[in-house]
Amino acid sequence: MSATVSDNNTRLTFTISKELKSQVEDCAKKENRSVSNLINVALQDYVKKGKS
Repeated sequence: MSATVSDNNTRLTFTISKELKSQVEDCAKKENRSVSNLINVALQDYVKKGKS
């Protein structure tokens, strides 16, 4: 069973340590965000800073 991805988005799969996953989940929970949204925002910020 896979969720539908909108035409503007794409799915990305990568591997991280269990410890980092736990830390990311904790951060997302504190900010009332999904893990996916937290990572998306973090990557957008990273890319914007790289363009500066």
